[in-house]
Amino acid sequence: MFVTETIEYNLLLIALLTVSVATVLEYLRANRRRSSNIVTMSLLAVTTVVLFCAVLARWLREGQGPFLTLYDVLLSNLFTLNLIYLVIYMRFVRTRVSAMVVFPFFVLLGIWLLNLPSAAVPLPDTFDNPWLWMHVLSGKLFLGFSLVPAAL
Repeated sequence: MFVTETIEYNLLLIALLTVSVATVLEYLRANRRRSSNIVTMSLLAVTTVVLFCAVLARWLREGQGPFLTLYDVLLSNLFTLNLIYLVIYMRFVRTRVSAMVVFPFFVLLGIWLLNLPSAAVPLPDTFDNPWLWMHVLSGKLFLGFSLVPAAL
């Protein structure tokens, strides 16, 4: 499969656009005190799927997981944070007020990501072991589940 940096960059632009629209809608919804949030939830879901595609595109192009550079880590963290927050947003209604803090944070991370160099580096042999996966998984879960309490 042929994946270029342009495809990845365009996916990131789409994700940034959708989360930006979700941010504006969330602020408008909060100001009107309306409880409808299906559009916001849908935009967050689209953002999450697009970020998954961007992570997958990078993984396929580079032949390794997004572990080493700041760009890699920020890309995968943005996807993980969106995924975990989407699940929490859908399941726990009382935490939805945190979206007014979380969504602008996602926009900020997205802008930062777009301004980083996307050059990849090869995975060192010392990183090629199962503990890398445990480290990454536990870190991402901790970060994701810390997002909502920090925003509240």
